[in-house]
Order: sequence, then C-alpha cells, then structure tokens
Amino acid sequence: MKKKITKYLSTDLKQSLINDVLDVAYYHAHPSRKKEAGFFSVPRDVFCYLDYLGQIAFGNGNTESAEDFIKTYFPKTYRDYAELIYSMWRHGTVHEYKPKTFFAEYPNNTPKRIKVAWRSNNDRSKKARKEHLKFYQMDGKRNTLFLTVNTCQLVEDLMVAIDAFVDALKIDSQLRTECQKRLTEAAKEKDYRSIKRKQSKNAVYKQILQAWKSKESVKLGLNGEVHSNDLP
Repeated sequence: MKKKITKYLSTDLKQSLINDVLDVAYYHAHPSRKKEAGFFSVPRDVFCYLDYLGQIAFGNGNTESAEDFIKTYFPKTYRDYAELIYSMWRHGTVHEYKPKTFFAEYPNNTPKRIKVAWRSNNDRSKKARKEHLKFYQMDGKRNTLFLTVNTCQLVEDLMVAIDAFVDALKIDSQLRTECQKRLTEAAKEKDYRSIKRKQSKNAVYKQILQAWKSKESVKLGLNGEVHSNDLP
C-alpha cells in the first residue's frame, strides 16, 4: 500500500462506500422505488467496512477494535450503545441473516426481564432519520424495546466517522505511522499457512496447485482484460 493512508481513506475507500453502499441505500429510499429492500444488506456492508476500519485504527481486527472505532469516530449518539448496536446489527446480519434480538434479566428492576428487538427503515426523510438509534416500546409488548436503524443515516454516519478518523490521522503523526503500517500489512498477499482452520489450510494448499494446473490457455492483458484474439 504505497498510497498515503489519509488519501486512501478520503478517496478510494469513501468512493467505494458511496458506490457500493450509499447509492444502494439511496436507491431503495427513493419515493418511486418499486422494491422495499436494503434493510439487512446495507447495514451488513456498513459493519463489514467498520470491521476493516477498526483493524486499521486499533489493530487486531476483532470485535473490540470495531466497537472502539464506533466509540471514537462515530457521532456521539452511538457511544453509549456501541456494543449493543454492534452485537445486534453486525453479528446478526453477518452470521444469522438478520439482526439479533437480545434479552437480559434484572432481579431488582421492573420489569425484571427486558428484551431489545430491532426495527429498520430505509426512508430518507428527516422524520425517518430522526428515529435512527432510538428505542421504542410497542403496544402489547410491555417488556420489549425496538432499536431503530435508518439505513441511509447509518451509511452517512460511517462516512462522517471516516472523515473524523482522517482528521485524527492528520493531527497525530504517531497514530498515522501506526495505522499506515497496519494498512500496508492488510494489503499484503498472504501465505496460505496463515489460514487458521487446519482442514481449510490443507485444502487451500492443494487447490492453489490445482488451479495452476487447470488454468486457462488464454492470458490476460495488463489491465486485466482477456485478449480477444485468443478467445475461441
């Protein structure tokens, strides 16, 4: 990764976020939309970007790094519930298709058992955006709260967080050096032996050689295109 980290985050990564996530969220938020969609796919993408950013900012590439990124760089409305938001929306959409619902019991509280479920909207209106990260009760569900996520606001808040991260990097040279090293390391090609699961590692070892032996006779140009003259 030769490009400076501040430029990379401000241009490459943000443009990728706009193209792949924000424009999709806006598409589904358009009043003339023909399909109601993006409720899970947009947050899933946002939190995958967040995992990557947490690794660059704090190392390790684990849940703690991502949660720390939320607390440090996202708007302050996220900070008091960073772990809950991440556990529900990241782990849920990535591992179980949709957000998780959690409950906990508090013997000295009324009610003693509280459940937090999820609610999502993809509306770009100011009214809908104001519901983002608010907790609501529902008629007939006395002990249940619903955490609301607005897909458009979620993506835009990630963009705000990236800007805040870049600003911090510009000010703190030590942080910039450390993050640049992690960015460079993340971009490096990986030895197959870095795969942790033994069965997967052994399979990948065999499959790389298998791929070499079964490669196409047609070659790619320097821009990645298949040479048309070589096509059958």
